[in-house]
Amino acid sequence: MLRKSFNRDDECAHDPTATSVFHFTASLFGSSVTFRNSTPEEQIRQLRNEGLTIAEIVAQVGVSERVVRRVVGKVERTARRQEREEIAREIDGEAISWVEKVARWREQTGLSETSFWRALRRCGRSG
Repeated sequence: MLRKSFNRDDECAHDPTATSVFHFTASLFGSSVTFRNSTPEEQIRQLRNEGLTIAEIVAQVGVSERVVRRVVGKVERTARRQEREEIAREIDGEAISWVEKVARWREQTGLSETSFWRALRRCGRSG
C-alpha cells in the first residue's frame, strides 16, 4: 500500500523526481566536520603548578583566557578534592564518635556532614 503525500497536486510520495531531488539536496549537506583538540593541557597544568597566573599562562601558551581557565579549573578541582579526601581519611581514622568527626570536618573544611560522607565514600570508606 502506497502512502499519499500531502502536497498540492496529491501526487504519490514515491515520485522519482521528488526522490532524486531529495537525495541531491541531502548530498549537499553530507559533508563532515572534524575537530581536533589542540589545547596544550599538560603545558598549562605545568605552568599553573609552577605558580604562574592565568594572564602569564595565556601570554606564554598563546591560547585564550577561557581555555586556560577551563583547564586550570579541572586541575584545581581535582587538587581540592584530593585534599578533602585526605582530611576525611585523617578524621575517620580517629577513634571518636560520628558527631565529633563531623564537627571536626566542619571546623577544618567549613563543609557539611554530607560532604564528609561523600569524601569518605570516594575514599572507599563507608563512614
